[in-house]
Amino acid sequence: MNEYIKRISFISIIEINNITKKILMILFIVVLFGLLFPIFTYAQIKINKEEFEKEYSSKLVLDKDDNLVFQKILEFPQYTKEKLYEMAKNYMDSRIQKKSVPYSTNTDYSYSNYSLIITERKNDFICFSKKIAGTCYAAIEYIYKLEIKDYRIRATIIAHRLGIAGSWGDIKDCVSNKHNKYMRRILSQFVDYTEELFAHTKKGIETPQMKMEDDW
Repeated sequence: MNEYIKRISFISIIEINNITKKILMILFIVVLFGLLFPIFTYAQIKINKEEFEKEYSSKLVLDKDDNLVFQKILEFPQYTKEKLYEMAKNYMDSRIQKKSVPYSTNTDYSYSNYSLIITERKNDFICFSKKIAGTCYAAIEYIYKLEIKDYRIRATIIAHRLGIAGSWGDIKDCVSNKHNKYMRRILSQFVDYTEELFAHTKKGIETPQMKMEDDW
């Protein structure tokens, strides 16, 4: 009987030790992940000079007025200019609440940190906006213009001012200092944003938002 009890006790001790080891291993992994997560997160918002030169530098084009310009042709092969204008206006109307501005002679809209002016000539949209550049806590002020022709829209983003901590300066100064790691982060995030805006515009015009009846 004593021998049996000793054997059971020995087995129990081994099992407890194994469980303890597993718990310690799990705790170690959790702690290690907790230590590494900030590093991974920081690495995601950081961009080195080589990556910046390869992916972003060539996209930073200044126009004759030293504005930073991004442009993309959005193709709509089945729609004429008149239909495209109507679709684009409906897209904006469904997403942006109307706002009256006394000094504006055009139709004026606003949504969050965006505001949109639609010209009366029915061939372009001009959007004045400020975009917070993600983790950088900087704002870039730009004009967004859609020029409409048969079967296509030319979307143009014209960035002209950069604001950091309430202080505003010309965007050209940001571009000229693009090798500064902080400026690299601002510019790379804004380039990513412009591509997202172009894609969002095309998808939004092609896929009108369904209007829900307020019948409750």
